[in-house]
Amino acid sequence: MNWETNSAPTNSTVEDSDRSSLIPDDVEAIFVMGHGTKSVDGRSQFLEAVDHLRASIKQPVFAGFIELCGPNMYPAMDELLATNPESIVVAPLILLPAGHLKDDGAELVNYVRRKSPQVDVAYARDLGAHRLILDTITARIHAANGGPDEAVLLVGRGASDPDANSELFKISRLVKEFGGFIEVETSFVSLALPSVIEGLDRLYSLGRRDIVVQPYFLYRGALLDRIYAQASQWATNHPDCTISLGKEIGIDDSVTQVLIERIAQASRVPILMSCDICIYRHPISLRGGN
Repeated sequence: MNWETNSAPTNSTVEDSDRSSLIPDDVEAIFVMGHGTKSVDGRSQFLEAVDHLRASIKQPVFAGFIELCGPNMYPAMDELLATNPESIVVAPLILLPAGHLKDDGAELVNYVRRKSPQVDVAYARDLGAHRLILDTITARIHAANGGPDEAVLLVGRGASDPDANSELFKISRLVKEFGGFIEVETSFVSLALPSVIEGLDRLYSLGRRDIVVQPYFLYRGALLDRIYAQASQWATNHPDCTISLGKEIGIDDSVTQVLIERIAQASRVPILMSCDICIYRHPISLRGGN
């Protein structure tokens, strides 16, 4: 089995790669909410991602975790409110719309409204199925020796929320379409089925013998280790297969750019169309003033 390290940001290129100007001037502070992890590496990756955002926009950026590590989001929010802002955006640095985003994040927003009713607080959406994120996942698959003739098992965290689980199936299809892979199956490492083993068994039954197991995770942690352990054990029992392990998304410019876009959307009238992945979305070049 093989996997490539992911130590440097990828400079994703899109028609509007510099999105920092999208955030209105009247937004005075940003609060980035993370899930939290017991992994020292995962915590450091989150905080580094916050630093990348801080260096990319002019607004002050605060951050906190929902659980498992510090700083906890409530004391961190108190620090932000102590600066007496008039308008803030709470931005979850979370891939999919599961319970933590819908419950814990919403409760944090309500906390702000109860404690500081004079503050205008907006709540951004999850990173979601954005083309920049999909392109980064495709790059991770390629880095793990995943070519067009190899099958991919995309593995998510799993949730008790069917909305979040169904979103990963959609993302798998988009990765297949945009990446040109022969097959992309979906599985989960916890709380939902199919499991990692079931996903690998399905690809094996379809005749696939070269498989990339690609985690759909932002940062390192216990669940990522569990994915690798389960895939390694399955590979031991299937010596006729070549299993490559992809790395997490990690510290990447695509995450910063999408997070900025989500913050900008939250501070304006929400955009409800799925324009993030529309194949008809192209840059408009204005020449000669026309």
